[in-house]
Amino acid sequence: MVNTGKPSGGCEACRKRRIKCDESKPSCSYCLKKQITCVAKEAFDTAWRDQNVVASEAVRRRLKATARTDRESTAMVVTRRPCSISTASFEDVPKVLSQDYDTYALDFFFTSYVKPRSNLSYDRGFLNSVYPVYQQSSASSPIRPAVTAVALALLEAWSQLNPNSPQSFARSHYLHGVAALRQHLQDREEITDDVLIATLMLDMYEGVTSFCAARSHTGMHLKGTKAIIDSRKRLVYSSETSQGILARVRHMLVGRALLRQEPVASDMLHLTPGCQLGVTVSPEADLHRLDFELANLQADATDLLSNSTTTNRSLVAFETYNKAQALDEQFVAWYASIPLEWYPIAISDPRSIPESVRLAGMYHDYCNIHNSIFVADILNGHSSSRIKLQLLILFTLSHLDDPLLNELESQTQATIQDLADSICASIPYFLGDRTKVLRLDDKSVQYPHLGFDPVPFEHFDSAAAYAGFFLTRRLVELLQRHVQLRGGQKMWVGGQLGRIKEVYLVSQ
Repeated sequence: MVNTGKPSGGCEACRKRRIKCDESKPSCSYCLKKQITCVAKEAFDTAWRDQNVVASEAVRRRLKATARTDRESTAMVVTRRPCSISTASFEDVPKVLSQDYDTYALDFFFTSYVKPRSNLSYDRGFLNSVYPVYQQSSASSPIRPAVTAVALALLEAWSQLNPNSPQSFARSHYLHGVAALRQHLQDREEITDDVLIATLMLDMYEGVTSFCAARSHTGMHLKGTKAIIDSRKRLVYSSETSQGILARVRHMLVGRALLRQEPVASDMLHLTPGCQLGVTVSPEADLHRLDFELANLQADATDLLSNSTTTNRSLVAFETYNKAQALDEQFVAWYASIPLEWYPIAISDPRSIPESVRLAGMYHDYCNIHNSIFVADILNGHSSSRIKLQLLILFTLSHLDDPLLNELESQTQATIQDLADSICASIPYFLGDRTKVLRLDDKSVQYPHLGFDPVPFEHFDSAAAYAGFFLTRRLVELLQRHVQLRGGQKMWVGGQLGRIKEVYLVSQ
């Protein structure tokens, strides 16, 4: 049979037995006959088997070098001397062409973190534009070293190496990216989308290294991104790339303001994606708008109630309470308006939840499965924001004298508990049965699923890649002293944070 070069789509069972697979869906004839689960093999797996093992070995080889010239000398390069094909000896041709490690890291990053695997019902913001903008950028663009720094940091982390160590290759690219960005701004060159994405990638690098070291993310590059956007004044952000950048910057600035209980500048309103174009705002952008209002209401309430006199404190608290209730109604309305495929599905059937998942960590006798981990994170963000709003409502109620106060407090506490339960119910979907560090593309990990439907292939990589980042912040917020949960739940949440540290080798 002639080899066409096209990767086989045969299932894993047929591959192991070395028999021809008829590639029928959802199950081939052999698996149907043997009554076993038919697991298809993706082309990506064929091309990148054991990628983290290979990466780890490659990194360790390069760590032995003490200088860049020594590292470059490990590559097998053909000696440049004039010779014709007829006179060239066989020894002049390298037996194996070594792959540049930076290129390998970029392939790993784009494949595992950036490129979508299927049709998406949500907008991933600037991530959708990183790859095409990188490909179209010039060699001197700051996006080049910035993206490479993130790629190397993530690959080193998955290779069980420390991206914060002095031997990290990511650090030099990060410093190169900072220098290239500074030079670009000093030369007063045009602020194009690749420059803005470079600032976000530098911030992402800081986020990755902060996560691995279990320290707070400073967000210094985020402030620089905002300053650069302000320098462009009100230029029309008409492209999809620009819209994604605005969404990312606005979301991150508002998120930091919520954490620090700080107000958000009113000029952030012009960063609302779609506001210049008169187009329909996406659910993510609409949720960012509600978070914007929550951040300012939270900051204003703290300031007003702290500085008000005893005589007018009740009046200020009552006005703030009404505003908080009105905003909470908008959050509830947002949830009611999301696409149908976004709603989580609660499952408890043993056929849907592997026993290893239950043992690894389930707070309830059920868990939720979602359209994707990105949708799950958006919904967890909604729950987290509503918890902050309920805490603000409790804060205002503490300054009121109302006969219905106890009932209102009980209702608010019940809402907080329900929202916290929904976040806890998503943990099995994010982590599966992972309890220790494994390869990013390890298909042996068990996840909850719908009945006999298999876990989507893209979930194995995306859940492993993003779960740690998405879950950590939400779980830390549940451990705040102002959040009152039922007995033992905070201890369970703390245990899941410890599990994340083990899975992602986060420094203690």
